[in-house]
Amino acid sequence: MSVLTWKSVQIKLNDHLFFKIADMGNACFTNKHFTNDIQTREYRSPEVIIGHDYYPNTDIFSLACVVFEMMTNNFLFKPKKIAGIKKDEDHLYQILEILGPIDKVFACGGKNSEFLFNKKGKLLNGDPKITYPLSRKLHEKYGYDIETAIAAE
Repeated sequence: MSVLTWKSVQIKLNDHLFFKIADMGNACFTNKHFTNDIQTREYRSPEVIIGHDYYPNTDIFSLACVVFEMMTNNFLFKPKKIAGIKKDEDHLYQILEILGPIDKVFACGGKNSEFLFNKKGKLLNGDPKITYPLSRKLHEKYGYDIETAIAAE
């Protein structure tokens, strides 16, 4: 049984399990970009924030963020504007905290790079000093057993 509603599809698999696929906003065609700001803020990928070209595989990053949210009931990334730090820079800081450093060429090669990175490819207000990998976060903060946490990574 499938029920269509405006901007979302609810799929009933059985009496106890439902999936709802919703319009996340800011979508566009692969061959015609309407905006440089695609993806909901909390699910936005590094290449979009930095200002690189984006492709359908960019949505895999967003999907991973949604899966984390489904597992924990919390956003993986919740960027905020902090005194002297742009929201995009805080977002990238949070991403680097989990994924580790990014390549200098990638960091410095986007349309927004000059507003986010120095010439060495480091965030203007500094990169994270340590990483907090996803598996560790799932295990320590959300109580997942280590095997499940590693598999989710």
